[in-house]
Amino acid sequence: MTSIQTFIVEPGTPELAICAQWRANAFSVLHASFEEESKSLELFASDQSHGVALVAKADGEPIGTCLLAESEIEPNHDVSPWLAGLFVVPEHRRKGAGAVLVRAIEHQARQRGFSRPSTPQMPSGSMLGSVG
Repeated sequence: MTSIQTFIVEPGTPELAICAQWRANAFSVLHASFEEESKSLELFASDQSHGVALVAKADGEPIGTCLLAESEIEPNHDVSPWLAGLFVVPEHRRKGAGAVLVRAIEHQARQRGFSRPSTPQMPSGSMLGSVG
């Protein structure tokens, strides 16, 4: 079994560019080009007081990403912080990478004094529904 590790995405790194590309491709709700998402993620990663971006790696290769954000893109409630943008490359899905990212985000939330980040409402059979 491949070991999956998580790391904080730092500004100006190749991992940031990879995560920005994934986000631009996977999340049409963002309506962002790669360049726009790259700038946005660069700004987000440079100020960790409001959240953190993580990248998951298996055998040194990036395989997924997730954010701990202060709020949703368009807040419709007062829940904070928010687990956002969970993405795992298709070939690593259903192998534990998403669960590792969620646990790492929960750890980051606890370090910031929160009991647990909020998550989108997911069906019980979905990955987030099964993580707890």
